[in-house]
Amino acid sequence: MALFHWRTSLNSPKQVLKLIAVTICLCIASYQLSECFSKLLRPPISTRYSFNLNDTLDFPAVTICRTPPYKSSFYEVLPTHAEVSSFYLLHFGRCFTLTPKNLTTDWDSTGYFLYLAHSDSVKTLNDRGVSISGFHVYIHDRKEVFTGFIIIFLSIIDKLIQLNLCTGNGDKVDSFLDYLYGETYEDIKLNLKVRVYQQIPTKESYCNDSCDYSLSRCQLKCLQGMITEQIGCSTPWLPNPDLQDCQNYNDTRLLMAAYDTFQRVDYLKKCACPQACNIKIYSHYIHSIKDITRATCEITIKFNSNLVTTMKEVLGYDWNLFLSDLGVP
Repeated sequence: MALFHWRTSLNSPKQVLKLIAVTICLCIASYQLSECFSKLLRPPISTRYSFNLNDTLDFPAVTICRTPPYKSSFYEVLPTHAEVSSFYLLHFGRCFTLTPKNLTTDWDSTGYFLYLAHSDSVKTLNDRGVSISGFHVYIHDRKEVFTGFIIIFLSIIDKLIQLNLCTGNGDKVDSFLDYLYGETYEDIKLNLKVRVYQQIPTKESYCNDSCDYSLSRCQLKCLQGMITEQIGCSTPWLPNPDLQDCQNYNDTRLLMAAYDTFQRVDYLKKCACPQACNIKIYSHYIHSIKDITRATCEITIKFNSNLVTTMKEVLGYDWNLFLSDLGVP
C-alpha cells in the first residue's frame, strides 16, 4: 500500500501530516549525513598523551661553540661512536657538532663525556658574574642543525605551550635547541629527558611528515642561497659552492648586513619550508656542578631513565565511526 496518495494528499489532513513528518525526517537525515561526510573530509583531531619505556634511546647531537670563538685551527677529536663535523658562524666562529652513529640500549651507562680544554688559564668574569672563557653547548635532534639565528615556530610553540611541552617563556627558538653555557674550571653533570611530538598534516596546518625532514636545514639552505645570490659572492659562514668568495670589504659588509636579525626574518618568510610533523625535543637538568682546578670545562650528558613522553595527534573520525553513525552493523 502506498504511503501517500499524491492526488489527495493535500485534501486529507492525515496525508498532509504524513508528508510534513517525512519531509522533516528527510531533512534531518540529510543534515546528519552531510555532517558525517564533512567530518570524513575534515576529521577532528585529538591529542594523545602517553609515557613509554623505550628499549632503545636515541642520543641527541651536541654542538659546541667556544667563547671567545675558535680561530681556524682545528682541535683533534677522535670519536669512536660519534661523527664530528665543523662549520663557521658569523657571531660564534668555528663550531663543532658531535652526532651519535647508533641507538643505544645501555642508556643508563653510556652518554657523552666532553673534556673541553681552553687556552685561557685565568677565569675572568664579566659584569654579570659569568666567565668570559667557556663553551656554548647546544643539545638537539641529530637531524637538525645549529644555525646560529632565531627561527620562529608560532603555531607549533602555541601547541606545545597548551600541551605543557614548552614553558612559554618565549616564542622564539632555534630548532628547539636545549642550551647550556659551561664555564672553564667547572665539572657539570647533566641528565636528559626526551619528548616527542607528532603532528598530522592538514590543509589548514601543513607539515612535512618525512622522518628525515629538517626545518632548520631547509631554512639554512634557503637563507644561504638567497643572500649569497643577491650579493654575488659567499663567505665561510654563508657558503655557496656555486659562487666565489667575497673579495672586497663592500661585498662582505653587504652580506653581514643581510645576515642581520631583522633582514634574516624577511628572507625566511620567503622560504617555502614547511614545519616538521615529527619533532623530538631534548631537555636537560643539572644533576651536579662543581669547581675544578683545571682550565677545562668537563660535561657529562646521560639519560636518567628510558621514559619518553609522547604527544601524538590522532584523527577523531574515520570510516568505522561513519558507519556507526549510519547504524550499519
